[in-house]
Amino acid sequence: MIIIRENILESMAKYKLLWQKVRKHTSFFLILTFLIFLVFGSVFYWLCFKINSWQAEKAYWEGLLFSGINPGESIGIPTADKLPEIIELCQDCLIKNRVEIASFNVEKFTGITEPADSGGLDYANLRIYFLGKWQEIETGLNELEHMDKLAIHVQEVILKPEGGEALLQIYFLNN
Repeated sequence: MIIIRENILESMAKYKLLWQKVRKHTSFFLILTFLIFLVFGSVFYWLCFKINSWQAEKAYWEGLLFSGINPGESIGIPTADKLPEIIELCQDCLIKNRVEIASFNVEKFTGITEPADSGGLDYANLRIYFLGKWQEIETGLNELEHMDKLAIHVQEVILKPEGGEALLQIYFLNN
């Protein structure tokens, strides 16, 4: 009876060790499987998000293409013949912010002399020399860049104690 009991205890100890090994391997494979699904799920989610955003952008551009609207007109970019009016608006904006304009030069303008075949986007460089306080100059130039329905970009600014100069890029449709 004692021998049978010892055999039973030995076999139970063997099964217990075997069960512990199986449990360790099973938990390892469960964790590994979970991590693999997590990584692939994250990649799949990111890909679906990118594909949906690309499809939305494609639908926007196709709708714009088939509607017959010129992309420049949809965002309010003026045509080349409006450049003198835009320059006057720039002067008025700076004067309103108490910046005195000493002079200005149009350095590049290809709207009339070199028309583009596609009627695409072009720009003119406008260099403005001004007098005033730096804070007022900064406010005026910031207001110029954020004017509605105009595409004006401040390319460079050189400030001096008495004023300074700025190079503006004014975008327009070349037709």
